[in-house]
Amino acid sequence: MKLQIITESFGKSSNNIGQCKLPWFSPNITAEGFLTPCCTISNPSMLNFGNIFEKSFEELWNSDKFIEFRSGFYNKQPKECIGCNNYKLN
Repeated sequence: MKLQIITESFGKSSNNIGQCKLPWFSPNITAEGFLTPCCTISNPSMLNFGNIFEKSFEELWNSDKFIEFRSGFYNKQPKECIGCNNYKLN
C-alpha cells in the first residue's frame, strides 16, 4: 500500500462551513473501528456513523447519517458539538 501524506493549511474562509471543519477534514476512527466526526467525539456511544470493520470508509463517509450530520452545520451547531472548544476555534 502506498501512503501519500498531504499537508495543507485550512484557515478561515469567507465560505464558512458552519463553525467547524473537522467533520470534513479530520474524521476519527476508534481502535474498535467506529467512525466519529472528529477526535473530540471519540466515544462511539455518543455518536458514530458505523464501523470500518463492517463497511468501507467510503460507504460510511457517504452514508445518509454522516451527510445529514455534516449538513446540519449549515443550519446550527449540532447538539453533540455544544461546548466544544474546537468548534469555536475552527
